[in-house]
Amino acid sequence: MLSKKLSPVQWGSLLILMVGVASVQMQPKSDSGNGDGESHNNPVVGMTAVIVSCLMSGFAGVYFEKILKGSPQSVWLRNVQLGFLGTILGKPKL
Repeated sequence: MLSKKLSPVQWGSLLILMVGVASVQMQPKSDSGNGDGESHNNPVVGMTAVIVSCLMSGFAGVYFEKILKGSPQSVWLRNVQLGFLGTILGKPKL
């Protein structure tokens, strides 16, 4: 997306990071549940959620960097615009 090639070492680092996240997510099943003897944890659903979250976060970061580098506006003006939009969208409802 940014027309940048990754070296084999960088690809290997990404693979190691992915394996680390996967190993932390996959926990052995325990006998403790929610009180009725039944556990509602599904490791496949959890792993899928983690992978989708990582991909979306990474894509958002790369896309944001592409927009900043390809824009004639200054980074300061972009930050003000994003801060204003975040304030409007993140405003708690009373």
